[in-house]
Amino acid sequence: MAENTGKQPSWGKNSIGTPLFFCVFFTIFGGFLWLVFGLIPLYQVIRSSSWVPCSAVVTFSGISRDGRRIIVEYDYVWKDQKFQGDRYDFYLSRFRHRGPGEPNREKILESYSPGREIECLVNPDKPSEAVISRKIPWWAWAGMVIPAIFVAVGINSGRTALRNIRKKFT
Repeated sequence: MAENTGKQPSWGKNSIGTPLFFCVFFTIFGGFLWLVFGLIPLYQVIRSSSWVPCSAVVTFSGISRDGRRIIVEYDYVWKDQKFQGDRYDFYLSRFRHRGPGEPNREKILESYSPGREIECLVNPDKPSEAVISRKIPWWAWAGMVIPAIFVAVGINSGRTALRNIRKKFT
């Protein structure tokens, strides 16, 4: 017959290891996703609210080789200095996105055909930074909500681990 050593398994109802693992994994992973897909683009949109409109001419528009990114290149002049920009927005030109909420890329590309004069927004403090659109797509909010769920699961797992540690030592 097996001898009872008084040790608890590392898994199960009162385990410490499993909730601690989930705490670390979900909190770090969710925090990373939150930062990359939610906070950084949102920060860029807020930061660009003080950027100044400027006339630009589209030099190239198309879709990347992998078919997932919008590419719009344009020339603009700021204080008698010529610059080239390639940022359409803070989301579609940065992330690979394909799904049901995806805007119609062909319509966007038609709007920015080469030779067309458009308006871009230029950072007056750093004129090499420009963007055409600072709109936030509705699906981008998933970049805030989904990672928040990961962080919440991680924090809850941490609470479970702490509760199990207290049970073990009391």
